[in-house]
Amino acid sequence: MRALVVGAGAVGRVYGHHLARAGADVAVYVRPAHRKQAEDGYVLSEIRLLGARRTHTFRPSRVVSEPSDLASLGPIDQVWLCLPTTALDEELLERFGDAFPRASIVVMTPGHFVKELVCRAVGARRAVFGVIGMLSYLSPLEGSDDPREQATPSGIAYFLARTKLSSASERRALDAAKALEHGGCPAEVVADATAEVTLSSAVLMPVMATLEVAEWSLSKFAEEQFASLASAAIAEALAVATALTGRSDPFAPIVSNALPLRLGARIAPRFAPFDVEGFLRVHFTKVDEQTRLLLEENVTHAKRLGLPHAALDDLLSELTQRRSRSKA
Repeated sequence: MRALVVGAGAVGRVYGHHLARAGADVAVYVRPAHRKQAEDGYVLSEIRLLGARRTHTFRPSRVVSEPSDLASLGPIDQVWLCLPTTALDEELLERFGDAFPRASIVVMTPGHFVKELVCRAVGARRAVFGVIGMLSYLSPLEGSDDPREQATPSGIAYFLARTKLSSASERRALDAAKALEHGGCPAEVVADATAEVTLSSAVLMPVMATLEVAEWSLSKFAEEQFASLASAAIAEALAVATALTGRSDPFAPIVSNALPLRLGARIAPRFAPFDVEGFLRVHFTKVDEQTRLLLEENVTHAKRLGLPHAALDDLLSELTQRRSRSKA
């Protein structure tokens, strides 16, 4: 199997590594400024619940950085788009779809609008949609005084969960899931990965926005005013997600309640096998525009559907004020 990973950041490198472990020929497409780093190979540190972190090296078979280089790769079976929501557009999708007309286009990008965009650009039968099944970040973790993070070599540190994939073509989804599984990355085919992304984002984005408002402090997030702000926004975002997908989150009564959020914020730092507060700060600062975009998308849908959005509006207002203060 021949694969191309587009966007070899913290997510793309991990998926590329596990595809290569499965025996795939894996090339990467990166910006010209990152080409040499890709050619030298990537260092990855696998975080485990128990035991020391394991260090791996991922060396792509080819590195390309210009659209004109794509033809030199020859036939590709799977194109893995590991990009933030703000980087995905129709022109990019058409570029890779046209360059590799037989390839599955595997999209690991959140956002309810993503499915429509991708299907319009490359066709529903070629598209595979995924729920990212990992936490990954640049190591050593910037600003962390956690000895585990300070001892981690320069590269990417990651903790695997389970990647979920779906497609109008079950064969394409199965091929992508099997490639990851054979490379040691847990994966499964589900009925509708985009619905699961929409539901999970309805929880994650309000939590991350509130944590940013709380100055990336989990102990501060655990205070009543912040947990209540997050829970109210989650309840509204989940109502939107349910209306859009026709599915409900079985954990909605828990995650839209301030008390479990407060408990989780206190417990997570004690039991996570990495500096969870530091990770959230670094990662979601990097993709802060994605957080804002997805919250605004929820408000837009809520207005169109006639659903409440006052808490989401309040959270966006608090987020805007916090970012303005940070820039001052």
